[in-house]
Amino acid sequence: VYKVEEYLNRCVDSILAQTYQNLEIILVDDGSPDNCGKICDQYAEKDNRIRVIHKENGGVSSARNKGIEVAQGEFITFIDSDDYILNNHFSEFLDINQKEIDLIVSSFLVKTKDNDYKVENDDIEVAFDDLGEEDYKRLFDSSMCYVWNKFYKKSIIDSNNIRFVENVSFGEDTVFVYTYLKFINGVKFSSECTYCYEDKDSTATKKYWKDLFEYLKIEMDTYREFLNIVNADERTKKEVLGFYSTRFFRLLVNRHITKKPVFSFLREYSLAYDYFSTFFFKSTMIRGEDIEEDEKVLLKRGKWKYLLFVAKRIIKQHFKNKILNKKKNI
Repeated sequence: VYKVEEYLNRCVDSILAQTYQNLEIILVDDGSPDNCGKICDQYAEKDNRIRVIHKENGGVSSARNKGIEVAQGEFITFIDSDDYILNNHFSEFLDINQKEIDLIVSSFLVKTKDNDYKVENDDIEVAFDDLGEEDYKRLFDSSMCYVWNKFYKKSIIDSNNIRFVENVSFGEDTVFVYTYLKFINGVKFSSECTYCYEDKDSTATKKYWKDLFEYLKIEMDTYREFLNIVNADERTKKEVLGFYSTRFFRLLVNRHITKKPVFSFLREYSLAYDYFSTFFFKSTMIRGEDIEEDEKVLLKRGKWKYLLFVAKRIIKQHFKNKILNKKKNI
């Protein structure tokens, strides 16, 4: 809970309205400077299932770790305080037939400023001892990178000391999820769409992250470790790592490294290319990326030819911005 005063009541009320009532509700006030702490305390006075933790501001990973530390339930799920859930969110997943399932992944509704849309799964169980091509696609789907559309077993989290990495501020959800996956035998995907995610800032990935290269390397290492755990074949490793290395490299170049002074840009570009190209050179195809064929070719031709392509794009965008600024001033 941090700076979500206008959304907090909606979130907590949606939890209290659940048809499944055997809940332990932990509200972590991460040093919020507004009235969130007081609101949390008011809820705790009304419902003895609610426990409030007030702590110094340390970020979302620190807050979640504090919640994990004190949680006593059999299952754990995370709910962002500016989101909300439908009243059957828990009852749909925590029935007696699913007690042997180690991870449950729900579908969810994304609410944007422009329109709403669903991210839907099929009702299926994926066992790690017999993974096919379609299973890998599910396991590396973008919805797997979120921490809040899942139910985890507390015993697995505790016995393997799984926690959010607190010095990482990009991709921390992904690292937590795929670290958890290393210690389980399978996943149940559900078509039930009971979590409502409020997408208030669709430009979040365009933010400047000082240590983004290091964060993305941690993500890549996490993917590699999971692929090794499930004994993925070489073709699958090439596909998965090829996809993410291309995606991460272009994210770095297009939105982050280009914002740095020229010498810092050249140094980080060189480091990033050397690291990520070891993966995407081995990929037989780049799946799901919005990337033109000529850029694909340039990526594979070499570091400096692709750099020239990037430099031309930066210059083109620079002049485009100047023209737009002139028009605004007229």
